[in-house]
Amino acid sequence: MLRKFLAVAALLIFALVLIAWPLNYFRTDNLAWDGRSAGYQLTSDRGEIDFFWMPGAAGFYRAGHTTFHWPPDYGRGPRVGKEFLGFRYHHQPAIDRKGVPYEIYIWGIPYWFFFLLAAAPALSPAMRLIRRRTLVRRLAAGRCPSCGYDLRGTPQQCPECGWMAG
Repeated sequence: MLRKFLAVAALLIFALVLIAWPLNYFRTDNLAWDGRSAGYQLTSDRGEIDFFWMPGAAGFYRAGHTTFHWPPDYGRGPRVGKEFLGFRYHHQPAIDRKGVPYEIYIWGIPYWFFFLLAAAPALSPAMRLIRRRTLVRRLAAGRCPSCGYDLRGTPQQCPECGWMAG
């Protein structure tokens, strides 16, 4: 039961990633909230999901901010920060509109990572079905279910891989 639930959940995540991935090249989606001691933001843009953590910026969004005023190199310009295989990290000091300093940490995770993460469990039931159909087809044709060797001459044991009938 749990295995089926996880497969369905992975399939839903897989479908969401397939829908969100191409859409975020045409639009930017933001989700922002305040914590007790920091501000947080999730942004989906240009093939990645960015997580922003701003310690010292608590109350940032309650103060009427809906998003940040980024430097000119952010947004539609080149990406900022250290990047490897689409994963990104960036840190910069910032000052809010009242002149209070705080820090911004950004972690970017590419959509292809979520795609692979969700694809593996979502596709495992399909792979089991394909393996089972191959096994049944090989046994019906008189072949070894393990390697596919013709067993008409030696139906009790496969001379190729050593599989034993029974």
